[in-house]
Amino acid sequence: MYKKEVFEFLASGNNFIPTKILKQYWKRNSFSYMTTPRPDFGIMLLLKGQINFISKNQTLSVKAGDIIFLPKGCFYEAVFLLKEGDVENYLVNFDTEYALPPTCAPVKLFESATHACESFFKEMLDEHLSPDHTILGSMGRFYLLLNSIVNFQPFQNQNNNNLTSKACELLQKSEISIPDIAKECCISESGLRRLFRDTLGTSPLKYRNEFKLKQAAYMLEATDLSVSQIADELHFFDTAHFCKLFKSYFGITPKQYIQNKKL
Repeated sequence: MYKKEVFEFLASGNNFIPTKILKQYWKRNSFSYMTTPRPDFGIMLLLKGQINFISKNQTLSVKAGDIIFLPKGCFYEAVFLLKEGDVENYLVNFDTEYALPPTCAPVKLFESATHACESFFKEMLDEHLSPDHTILGSMGRFYLLLNSIVNFQPFQNQNNNNLTSKACELLQKSEISIPDIAKECCISESGLRRLFRDTLGTSPLKYRNEFKLKQAAYMLEATDLSVSQIADELHFFDTAHFCKLFKSYFGITPKQYIQNKKL
């Protein structure tokens, strides 16, 4: 039940403000919040090594590829298994006025994070370290990260979770057709559509379009590419089709989006 509450909390996006973005390299054996509570919320992606999060009622073991939620106000000790190799992670700390139950503890959100999830952490860190860093830029990338995490959350049926994750990666990384993605996942096309409807509440095509539109918004903000160049880069049918989908999703045209960003 608690993990479900965490996903609902993250999906709510309740005035979350990212406060710190780090890439950490651990050389000591442990780090403790046993005597003072954690001061803010955190989302960690473990890149290398293993960590045991020890709290009052549990020990949570995590390995490379796991994404962990660290609740504000909880007490725990992170023990780094340095004998197993280097320990590296991305960490995003954030805060909000909303709270979770006081009995909360670190939670493993899911295993085997995709390349897309890792990219969101890296882009957030790059933005944070940039001389042109802005709070709005960090917040935008943070909410994209949350969307990625919520959309890749594990479901009760692990087979469905594996199929969904594989299909999402294929939808993100290439222009392979929906029927061919179904074949790659060893499922019928109608079964793939049903899987997306039951697990993500959307269709494969809509998922792909929304992912590409979010990429387009980032490119409009962060690059000097023209609208037509972005439409071509992201393999939209043509510029008119791209503009129509963009306005339908964001409520404004790509050109209006650029103008708003310049204000």
